[in-house]
Amino acid sequence: MKPKRLLIISCLILLFSSLLFCEDWYVCLSSFKNQDNARNFAALLSKNNLSSWVYKTNTEKGDFYRVLYSQACSDLKSAHILRDKIAASKQAKQFNLTGLWVCQVPTEVVPKAPEPEPEPKIIPEPEPPAPQYIEEEPLPEIEEPVVQEPEPPEPIILSTNKKEEISISEEKPYSVLVNSYKEEPPAVRDKERLEQQNIDAYILKTYDDDEYFTFNLHAGAYETEEESEELLEQLEDMGIEGAELSNYFEIKESLEKYDKIIDENVVSYDSGKYNIPDILSAPIQKIVSEYPINPNFQLEYIAIYDTENVRKMNYEAKELNDLLQSVGDDPENITAISTATYKDKLLDKEYDYLIVTGKNNCFEKLEQLSKEAAIKNIPLKVKDEIYNAWYTLDDYDEVFLYAVSKDQNNLVCLITSDFTEEEFEDFVDDFENDSSLLIYPQIRKNLLTLPKKNKSTERNFISFILRQVDDSYSMSRGYVKWSLPIVGHWESDTLFYQDGKKISVGFFDLDYDYNAQNIHEMFMDAHNEEEVNNINHPCTIKDLDGWYIGEDVFSSSNEVSFSFKVYIIAVNSFYPDYFTEEELVSFATDLQIWDAEIPDAK
Repeated sequence: MKPKRLLIISCLILLFSSLLFCEDWYVCLSSFKNQDNARNFAALLSKNNLSSWVYKTNTEKGDFYRVLYSQACSDLKSAHILRDKIAASKQAKQFNLTGLWVCQVPTEVVPKAPEPEPEPKIIPEPEPPAPQYIEEEPLPEIEEPVVQEPEPPEPIILSTNKKEEISISEEKPYSVLVNSYKEEPPAVRDKERLEQQNIDAYILKTYDDDEYFTFNLHAGAYETEEESEELLEQLEDMGIEGAELSNYFEIKESLEKYDKIIDENVVSYDSGKYNIPDILSAPIQKIVSEYPINPNFQLEYIAIYDTENVRKMNYEAKELNDLLQSVGDDPENITAISTATYKDKLLDKEYDYLIVTGKNNCFEKLEQLSKEAAIKNIPLKVKDEIYNAWYTLDDYDEVFLYAVSKDQNNLVCLITSDFTEEEFEDFVDDFENDSSLLIYPQIRKNLLTLPKKNKSTERNFISFILRQVDDSYSMSRGYVKWSLPIVGHWESDTLFYQDGKKISVGFFDLDYDYNAQNIHEMFMDAHNEEEVNNINHPCTIKDLDGWYIGEDVFSSSNEVSFSFKVYIIAVNSFYPDYFTEEELVSFATDLQIWDAEIPDAK
C-alpha cells in the first residue's frame, strides 16, 4: 500500500485510539520469511547504531519475521515522525532502506532492552494479518443503484504525427517537455488545459523498441535553447513541476518510428463498457456509481472490497483489515469499502479517498468524533444527497475531510497535503457529482475482468484492485524484455471464491492491441525456451493461443494466460485448493471481456 494512502487509514485510526490501549507502535525496517535472515539483518543494523529486534507474526501465508526498530511509540503520529527521522538517516542510505511502515505490537512480546536514538526506511512485501473471524449478519434489502448508460464512444484509432498540429521543427528545434503519458486521452486533456492558459501546447507521439508508444506533451518551439528556458520558468511559476527542455533532433528518430508503425498497422484503443457488472452486489454498485469526480485528477489506484462476502468466506487481507479497523469498532455492519488515490499529473497534486457503505447507523460515533475534531463544516454533494462534512487541518498542513450521509450509513473521507484551505474548498466544489467511476476508461475496461453470473456455480466477489504499473514491476522480473512496455499501463487483480475455492483474474490493460499482442508473444517465446512439460506448456482459450503454468515446489499457484484485443489476462488458483487446467480455461471463457465490442487490429 502506498505511504500516502496510509494517511487516510491512520487519521481514522487515531479517532479510535482509545480502543487500542494494549499495543505500542514500532517502525518496521524489513520483513522476512526466513527467521535466520531476519535475525542476521537485525544484528547487522544493531552493530551500525540502529538497534533492532525481530517480531514473529503469523498470517494465512505463513510466518513472517519483522525487523523492528527498538524504540516504541505510544501513538501512530509519533511512530510516523520516528519513521521519517529514520528515513533521513545515513543508515537508510547505507542499507538501502527505501520505504518504511509502522505496525502495532502487543506490549507483552516486546523484549526488555534499552531504546536508542532514532535514525531510517523500506516498504516490505505486504502481509495479510492473522485471521479475524466475524460472524455473518444478513444484509437488508438494498435498492439497486441506477447508473444511466451513455452511448459508448467510437474506438480510438491512433493517427500519425501531423505537422500542421505541432510547432516544433528543424528550424525551431527547442521546446519544453511538460509530461509524458502512455495513453493519448489524458495527454489531450492536459494539452487543452495549457491552451486555456494561452500556452502553445501540442502532443508528440513517439515509439521506442522497449517502451512502445508514448504521448509527450510539449510547449513552445524556439530557435534557441535560451528562449525555451524562459518558457520553462513560466511553467514552473504556474505550479507545473518536472518539465524539462527538449531538442527535436534527439527525438526525431522516435517520431519517425511511431509514424512508420501507424502507417503499417491499424492500432486501436478501446474505451470499455459503461454498465456496472451485475455480478457485483448492490453496495459495491453504489460505491462504483457514487464516487465524486474531479475531471483534472486521474485515478492512480483503487481497491474495492465486498465485506459481506469477505466475512462469508473468512477471507483475510492486510489492507482490508487496516481499512475496517480505521472506520470504527463496528466492522460487522460495514457492507462495502473502497480506497483510491487520484493525481493531477500536470500540477503534481494528489489526494486520497475512502468511501464506505454500511447499515444500522454504523457511522454515528465517527460522525460525532469528526464534529468534535473539525475546524469547519462544509457541504459535500454525493449524487442527489448532501452529506454532513467536516474538515481538519493538522500541523503538517494535511487536510482531512469526513462526510457522513444523513442516515449515518455512508462515509466519505478525503485527505491531501497539496492544497491551502481556500484551494481545498474550491477543489471540493469542483467535484462532478453526477458522474461515477465509470468516467475513467481504465475502470470501464478493467471491470471486464469480472466473470458473468453462472447458474451452475456459486461465485462470490471479494475484491477488485486497480493500479498503474510502475518501474518496480519490470525490476522484479529482472528487466526481461516483455516486462518493459507494461510499465505505465494498468494492472488489475480481481478475486473470487468459486464453489468455496479462491480464484483470481490478473489483467493487464495495455491500451493498444499492438502492445498486448507483441508483449504476450514475447512472454510465450520466453517460456518456450524453457522445458515444455505438464506444468509449462501451450494451451488454447477460445481458439486463442495461451500458456499454462502449473504448480510446483517453488510456487503456490497455477495459471492460464492469454492475449485478447488490448489485454493480457491470467487466471490463477492457489494452494491448497488448485483448480485444474481445464477448470481455469473454463473460467476464462466466462469472463465478460468476450462480450465487449472491442475493435480488432487489421
